[in-house]
Amino acid sequence: NKSSHRQQLIPTWISRASATQRAGRTGRVRCGNVYRLYSRDAYNEYFASFEAGEILRSPLDSVILNLRDMLNDEPVTEILLECLEAPDLSTIERSFQSLHSSHFISRPDDEGEITSLGKLVVALGIDLKLGALVGLGIQFGIPAESIELAGILSFPKAPWAISSPMYHDTATFNDLVSTTFTSRAYFDAGLYSEPMAISNL
Repeated sequence: NKSSHRQQLIPTWISRASATQRAGRTGRVRCGNVYRLYSRDAYNEYFASFEAGEILRSPLDSVILNLRDMLNDEPVTEILLECLEAPDLSTIERSFQSLHSSHFISRPDDEGEITSLGKLVVALGIDLKLGALVGLGIQFGIPAESIELAGILSFPKAPWAISSPMYHDTATFNDLVSTTFTSRAYFDAGLYSEPMAISNL
């Protein structure tokens, strides 16, 4: 999302190239037919020929920080603009501003040097925000706690059972909801924080 400078998962049409590639999967075992759940008009009107490259669809914060670490004094912007699918200059500038506000670089432009926090995050090779959490934890003298919290925040899903009235009968659903709520409340210890509750498991 260019306006918010964040990655978002939103419903969108695939490209015509992706549709052709997916249709080709039916021929891997034997000949068959492809039934598509959209009209020919939708295919012709809404589907782009190809998907935009990843560099055009995501913030460049991590890319710029890694390039800054590898290239030292060489300008990063020129390298990005020479890519086959060059990102917008405004996207690059917003990434520089985001890195500077997070204290990963000293200035919000190509002249900025990578900071000690930025070097730590690059060395860890993890998500920038989680790396910043670890770096700040080290500065405040609580490295073990910050590393544990960063690990918890990187979990793909919570350890508690997921209940849904669409998949469970009434009795099972009610039992799962009550058990999960009781467990969360016990391990949460009144902190109203799921990451802290997980750390107490």
